[in-house]
Amino acid sequence: MYRFLGLLSSRTTRRLCYSLYWSGRRRRCFSAGRESEAYGPVSAQWQTRHGLELLCVLELRPEQRVLDLGCSSGELTVELARRVGQRGHVVGLDPNEDRIRVARQRHGDALNLEFATGTNENMQHYRPLDRIVANFVMNWIEDHRRCLKHVFDALKFGGLFGFSLVTGSPPFLHELTKVMAGPEVDLYEMMGWHFQTRDGWGELARETGFSVKISKQNISYNAHPTLEHLLLWWEATTSGRCRIENTNEEELERLLDEFSYKRNHPVEFQEDVIKIVLQKPLE
Repeated sequence: MYRFLGLLSSRTTRRLCYSLYWSGRRRRCFSAGRESEAYGPVSAQWQTRHGLELLCVLELRPEQRVLDLGCSSGELTVELARRVGQRGHVVGLDPNEDRIRVARQRHGDALNLEFATGTNENMQHYRPLDRIVANFVMNWIEDHRRCLKHVFDALKFGGLFGFSLVTGSPPFLHELTKVMAGPEVDLYEMMGWHFQTRDGWGELARETGFSVKISKQNISYNAHPTLEHLLLWWEATTSGRCRIENTNEEELERLLDEFSYKRNHPVEFQEDVIKIVLQKPLE
């Protein structure tokens, strides 16, 4: 498609074809609230990879009770269920009813796995828990201190809480948001995201009563095979607040030039990723 557009001599014609192409993609992928269905597949390559790395340091064992906070459509949750075995139990909890519906459709046949609509305020219903996992979720929660208190209360003595998240969004995504949602839109205000430094998380954790077992921060390359994949991922990540059909094509061209990206090449950018594992005292 992009090769065809490149052959067109008229910029107006290119813009028209581009708009028709993306509006068609938008209707096929995101009509009728299907952002939730698309989110898992387009996010899996990066977010799930970090989630799997997190599971490797959580000392998961058969028969444990585990809660996946902000489980989305359940890609990581089903792996947790596999690791704790049939005599263990895993709960996937997410406030988005559509994503819970999709998770149940995809993974609802597992006997040791359940999905429920809820937030960190609802974790007490599933206590006591051996492990709680939150993969790229904590920045969605406004009151971090209160959330950590809920986690602490829901865990067994000696239980672990592992979470991964980014320290903020890279400049490219801030600018892409303006291209897809409007030049006046601020990404953090639009999404209601609340970020914390690695040291800040450590301080909050110790104040809550946790000890910090693991705390590390690394640069990770968030790579997308095509521009189309990136735009689908960002629309799904923002729950449709950024829409492909509203993308300003001229501004998108400018943005790609500014960051030295090309339409028919992979798009990647750096993100600072934090992984933290906290432990509740043994008694």
